[in-house]
Amino acid sequence: MPAFFKVIFEQIVSVIKDLSVAQRMTLFLLGIVIFLSLFALSVWGVRPDYQPIYAGLTQQDAGEILKKLAEKNIKYKLESDGTTIMVPSKYVRELRVQLATEGLPKNTGQGYELFDQFKLGTTEFTQKINYQRALETELARTITSIQQIKAARVHLVMPDDSLFVEDTKEGASASLVLDVVGSQGLSTDQVNGVVHLVATSVKGLSPKNITVVDTHGNVLYSYSEEDGVSTGLSNSQLEIQKKYERSIQNRIESMLSKVFGPNSSVVRVNIVMNFDQNNSESEIYLPSETPIVRSEKSVEEGFKGNNSPPPSTVSVPGGQTNAQNSNYTKLDEGKNYEVSKRMEHFVKSPGSVIKMSIAVILDRKLKPDEQEKLMEALSSAAGVDKERGDIFTFSTLPFDKTTLETDKKEMASTQRNQFVGNLVKNIALVLLLLGAALYARSTLKRLSALSASGGTWSVNVGGSKGKEVPKVVMSEEEVELSPEDQKKLAMKNTLVDMVQSDPDVFARILRRWLTED
Repeated sequence: MPAFFKVIFEQIVSVIKDLSVAQRMTLFLLGIVIFLSLFALSVWGVRPDYQPIYAGLTQQDAGEILKKLAEKNIKYKLESDGTTIMVPSKYVRELRVQLATEGLPKNTGQGYELFDQFKLGTTEFTQKINYQRALETELARTITSIQQIKAARVHLVMPDDSLFVEDTKEGASASLVLDVVGSQGLSTDQVNGVVHLVATSVKGLSPKNITVVDTHGNVLYSYSEEDGVSTGLSNSQLEIQKKYERSIQNRIESMLSKVFGPNSSVVRVNIVMNFDQNNSESEIYLPSETPIVRSEKSVEEGFKGNNSPPPSTVSVPGGQTNAQNSNYTKLDEGKNYEVSKRMEHFVKSPGSVIKMSIAVILDRKLKPDEQEKLMEALSSAAGVDKERGDIFTFSTLPFDKTTLETDKKEMASTQRNQFVGNLVKNIALVLLLLGAALYARSTLKRLSALSASGGTWSVNVGGSKGKEVPKVVMSEEEVELSPEDQKKLAMKNTLVDMVQSDPDVFARILRRWLTED
């Protein structure tokens, strides 16, 4: 293999040596053009697509993030006066996770660090404002330490201290804006935890004066006099009811999606639950097939008269107390049996379903028998009890999919444009490389052929009258010469014949050679 490349290299060197100065310059410029074209196309083809990783950053956060990017050797761009940092799109998600684990961006301003340096001449009003700013920052930092909250802003309104009670009757108030990670949102307990955290951190602040919203404008917490403070058992009951409704809804939607495909139905469930807790006791007496004697009593008494009155302890029937010669006998028996009984204690746990209403809309037309069978299957899966008063409504209506189809078309168009763009880049790069290779190959072949022809190409170029150079016939002695000597002899004979046949052409060719050299 090295010998092959050596031969190729020697051939290229020999071809270049046979070229004139103008031809060498032309070949050199052509190589530069091809190299610059390949370089520009390669740079354009592999140029990264930059996307913003963070926007609206403070100078401190931007500086720390740029430092981290420099440590990771990742290219970046700055926009919007340095408040927006853009990186290649393939690194956006990974960098956000890595920077988040390192606590960047902080985006919380300065907390109690405001009081690290004491400045002379600071007024009481400035100190109060700084304290409020620091408190807002510290609360935002504490709230963002919760796993599901990415960022938080806290705005406090603190009344001025006054000697009059009426001036401070309203107390402090707070507004919170939370940036929640994911689409699940915060649970009611988590929102209540944030509310009570802020309420207990600010003097004179009550949960009644706190409002919490997310970055989409959804109200997460707002006190209402009718509902009371959003804490305690009522929220737990509401959470249980929503979970039960979601479980029934997911159960129905999963069945419909497997049969008719995804996004083919709309299911809504409304459940009324009883959260009253009842305790009851009952005592039931049961008859026994085999009597069991608990106690037994037998008393027997008698009297036999022997001309003597009966004793006072013996009650003679009929009051015959003077019957001295009468006889009397009495037997008194009594039995007590065990009584069977059952004691029952009932505790009715809260959360029983009072009534359930289900509405299903299907984006498909069904036959009456098919619709009836489907309703029976869905009712069984949801646990609908008609005796309890449950309602199950089933309808078939065509869905308006205009927006969905438009979104799909836009997504498909974007993906198609990206695919076509990448394909055009790759095809253009391949064609340019192939064209450069073919052009270089043809040029080398032409130069090699001209060089092997003994230099006659130079003569033909100079000819202006269209005359052909006469062919040279060599003798037997000349044929026995070496190829190199034959080449030199052929060139000599060609020149001699050209001088003899057309001196003017030869003069122009000689003048051109002298000018090029």
